[in-house]
Amino acid sequence: MKYPKSIPILLAILFISNGAFAENRIHAKMIIKAINDGQSIHYENTIIEGNLNFINLENKKQISGKLFGNDEYLCKVTVPIEFTNCTFTGDVVAYFSDEFSKDVINVEFRENVIFNDCTFEEETLFKYSTFYKSSDFINNVFEEKALFKYSKFKYAAEFDNNRFKDNANFKYASFKRSSNFSHSSFKRYADFKYSNFKDAVDFSDSIFNHDANFKYTKFPRGVDFENTIFKDDANFKYTKFYEPINLKGTDFQSDTNIKYAKINGKNFTNYLLKKKMN
Repeated sequence: MKYPKSIPILLAILFISNGAFAENRIHAKMIIKAINDGQSIHYENTIIEGNLNFINLENKKQISGKLFGNDEYLCKVTVPIEFTNCTFTGDVVAYFSDEFSKDVINVEFRENVIFNDCTFEEETLFKYSTFYKSSDFINNVFEEKALFKYSKFKYAAEFDNNRFKDNANFKYASFKRSSNFSHSSFKRYADFKYSNFKDAVDFSDSIFNHDANFKYTKFPRGVDFENTIFKDDANFKYTKFYEPINLKGTDFQSDTNIKYAKINGKNFTNYLLKKKMN
């Protein structure tokens, strides 16, 4: 049986098209191997399979410890990390604590860290991580909890346009330069308690669907909450504000606690009353 001459051409086009749109896949272990080999990491449109364990780097070094447990180890990522439009099917792990021995593994990122337009299907664990250069987490989807508790950001930190579908924990986090959380949505608990923003921070046009905790948080260079929506409780008890502060269009839809909050060292409630009268 003879086929029209156009059939092989169509099949070839379909084959090429399928190849062009095929998803790239790589196992997370190969990325860790590349870091160990000193290679810069740059992936686009890729599915990362398995847990990305930064705690398994070969340069892991014990920095403190005792005879029976409580040892502290440190891993250093010394190459730039960049992921664009990638999907992580497993955990992204930059922190580990052993429940029995109490041993802890922390991670330092010495070069730029970029996770843009990515989907994290499992947990992202950056507790106690230190970011020495730019850290971009822009336009991502965090399906499970995002743990940045005690993290230190030495340079500008970009977290804008993110969707946090589970708890977002930035408790005790320290931001030395400017930080940006604008146009983000927090579906569950957002914890910024004791966070220290040493430079200006932007939360404008963000939505907090669950409790937002800014208790004891410091904003020494000002904060922007323009058009921010708090759909559940907002806790600003003991928070220290400094001008400039932008509350234009801010919508508090539930209980708001500003007890003992200060602005420029003065009572925050009185400040709000004066602003309202003016």
